Amino acid sequence: MVREYEAMYILRPELDEDGVKSELDAIHELVENGSGTVDKTTRWGRRHLAYEIEGYQEGYYIIDRFHIEGTALKEMERTLHINEQVLRHLIVLSSTTTDMSVSEGAGGERTQDEDESESPARTPRAARDDDEEEEEEE
Repeated sequence: MVREYEAMYILRPELDEDGVKSELDAIHELVENGSGTVDKTTRWGRRHLAYEIEGYQEGYYIIDRFHIEGTALKEMERTLHINEQVLRHLIVLSSTTTDMSVSEGAGGERTQDEDESESPARTPRAARDDDEEEEEEE
């Protein structure tokens, strides 16, 4: 099944423009080899990292939006993981492809079922503690 994904790559900062372009072409070739298409590429350029990665304090950030088969995505991730020019990468399912009808109503508001079945994970800690105290008193 072809799905839409977003990926962020942080490349080594010493790459010049030609090096960045060749790495980006190689990544796009991975997508195309997996019967996918690259829809949009956004270059953020060199940025300061939040923390040091492999001795680097800066990296070249790139964001891609693409469509690809799930089986080809595994190969793409494996290749990115062993690519020495890629410091970090993250690939997520694009938010535009999630089914909003499952967890939210048509207008984005919570549905009746969700309001009635509030899970402990969604209930504020203070409210859970009050409920536990009431149960102990009984």
